Amino acid sequence: MRSEPREIVEYAERPRLPDTPQPRLQPIPQAPEAPRTLEIDVLEVLRSIWRRRWTVAGVAGLGTLAAVGIALLVTPVYTSFTNVMLETRRNQVFEAQNVLSELTPTVEVIETEIEVVRSRAIMERVALRLDLPDLLTAREEAADSGAWQHALRWVEDVFLAEVMAMAPDELTRALPSPATATEPATIGLDDAVIFLAENLHTRQVGGTSVLAIGFSDEDRVFAARVANLFAEEYLNEQVAWKSQATDSANTWLQAQIAELQQQIGERRAAYQELRSESGAVEEGGTSLSAQRQILTNERLLTTRSERIRLETEAASLRRLLQSAGPEQIAAQVDSPVMSELRLEVSAAKRRLAELSTIYGTRHPLRLDAEAQLQQALQDVELEAERALASRENALAAVRAEEAQLQATLSQDTDAGRALGSQRSSIAALQSEIETMQTMLDGYLTRYNQTAEQHSIIRPDARVISAAVPPKYPSSTSRTNIVMMGFMVAGMLGMIVGYLRDAIDRTVRSLGDAERALGIPILGAIPALPGKAKGRAPVDYAMQRPGSAFVEGVRNVVVGIGLAQAAAAPRTLMVTSAVAGEGKSSTAATMARLMARAGYKVCLVEADLRRPTLGKTLRCSSRLGLLQYLQQEVGLADIVQQDPLTGMSVVTAGGSAENSLFLLQSEAFRRLLGYLDGSHQLVIIDAPPVTPISDAQVIAESVDAILYLCRWGSTAKATSAAGIRMLVRRGGAPVFGALSQVDTKAFAGYDQSYAPSGAGNYYAN
Repeated sequence: MRSEPREIVEYAERPRLPDTPQPRLQPIPQAPEAPRTLEIDVLEVLRSIWRRRWTVAGVAGLGTLAAVGIALLVTPVYTSFTNVMLETRRNQVFEAQNVLSELTPTVEVIETEIEVVRSRAIMERVALRLDLPDLLTAREEAADSGAWQHALRWVEDVFLAEVMAMAPDELTRALPSPATATEPATIGLDDAVIFLAENLHTRQVGGTSVLAIGFSDEDRVFAARVANLFAEEYLNEQVAWKSQATDSANTWLQAQIAELQQQIGERRAAYQELRSESGAVEEGGTSLSAQRQILTNERLLTTRSERIRLETEAASLRRLLQSAGPEQIAAQVDSPVMSELRLEVSAAKRRLAELSTIYGTRHPLRLDAEAQLQQALQDVELEAERALASRENALAAVRAEEAQLQATLSQDTDAGRALGSQRSSIAALQSEIETMQTMLDGYLTRYNQTAEQHSIIRPDARVISAAVPPKYPSSTSRTNIVMMGFMVAGMLGMIVGYLRDAIDRTVRSLGDAERALGIPILGAIPALPGKAKGRAPVDYAMQRPGSAFVEGVRNVVVGIGLAQAAAAPRTLMVTSAVAGEGKSSTAATMARLMARAGYKVCLVEADLRRPTLGKTLRCSSRLGLLQYLQQEVGLADIVQQDPLTGMSVVTAGGSAENSLFLLQSEAFRRLLGYLDGSHQLVIIDAPPVTPISDAQVIAESVDAILYLCRWGSTAKATSAAGIRMLVRRGGAPVFGALSQVDTKAFAGYDQSYAPSGAGNYYAN
């Protein structure tokens, strides 16, 4: 093993100035989480949509293109209506109640007429008049000869055939064989009726007696023609039905008149015979039995009402005694005695309240007042029980009287039933004869009316507005489809854009970073402009010292306190959660800026897993930190000078799998102590925190830590996990900064970072 380098020995023997105490910043304390409430910040929602405007534009563009395609495939459909007004109808049917009545155009009648218009009989007649089966067959043949059908057949005959020919035999046998071309099926009358039913529209116009009959078709002239034919066939159906109904009604009325005349004669004969047999019975008088029954029935109703009242009062008193207290019973029972008892209870309570304010609980006067109140309450309960007993006795008496009256009424009813039977029979025969005579008169009147109506039959409706070919399609026009598609796609795009922004789990603003990481966030380091994307940031910083990137690094330097004359951190570790967050470039840029400002700076590359700093600074990577920690070389062999700024640089010197144990060695701590004493600032480029544990070991030997989080790339959970690894063992304060920030997009997330006039100061 090599002996201790002479430089380290001399440094150890050299007197040291007392160390200046460094401020130890702790992570920002997190406020207790407030109860979550649903709050919608409309302005923030609009900002989210604006930040994802290209997503919104893309979805809106695709949706509009889809709407254009749909609009091109949609065929305009025209609908034409003819209006038919229903008039007062006098139906001639085969039932007496309908023959003797008149129907008006109510809602039910109009709904019935709508079903008549949609009946199969009318549709068949319209289809035959239009020669619709042949017309539909010609339309299908024309559609099959169109360009679209030719394209589909070409795809099926050529493209699919070639694909099937290239497929394996096993797949070809497994797939169903393509259908062979067949002759087009002939369209019959049933298909024509189905076509009419699918395109026919019938409805009531508002609350009027007007029936609108419409038809939809690609040919607007044909649509108007079909609508008018339906109205014409509907009127013809009414005339034919009324003519048939009138003939049938005349025949039926003649039979009914003859039958009624015969029945009336028979009933009159039976009436005279029954009247002569019951000569002792007076038609206009009322028997004594009937009068006695009426009086008994009245007394029975009165007794029954009294029983119900007593039962209700007794049940109410019983419930009060079972569930309520004395005071509630006194308040709800209405009687003279109970009224006096209520006054006694009130007086006792008032006296007890007055004595309670004067005497104690054991005073004789107060005990006497309590006894009086208790006695009054007991009297209330006793009075309620007496009232209940009184009502139960009265109820028993009323029930006995009710039973007696019921028995008396039954006896009177049996005695008067025989006498009343004859009187009822006579009255029934007389009423039946009068009813049949009224019906006969009505039949005769209706027969005369139908006989006259047969010669002047006309429909009960008339066309008030014939259908004409419409100018504009009834279906949604292509322009409306495109506009609706654009609006829907725009709304969908805004929703997708907002959701994309809402589910973004990366750090997008300084506030997000501080809330997620819990450490002070010093600022945002912008990414290099587009024209400098391929250049190394450390070289760009030297060539453009007034750029936004350099100013961002300077903000971090000031925030950490590296530019202070005293009490500034002497050793600074730069790390991040994962690789690719710009820690090496930031560390090198900070070191060069501090060196150019006149500070004595040493940059140490402590990433012994993936070293890149030597190549970035164009320094030799043959000898470095690895060889020193393995005690193969001395300190003078690994310290190099940056050709641009003259700062000291210690490269990694290679990679090692046991880097954790090397960085934990006493040699590494002695090296940092020497560099700390010989330089004003030592910046350590450490490996990322979450993949390996090297940075946690280095953190124990530094004064401050700069933790970088790549803007819009690293997840908040990943960055927070790295912070927890660094601060769980205490030690140096941790500062944060956002790296590789897109300043234009960043301004949309963090309103405090809106560089409206910063372009006048930056020289990018």
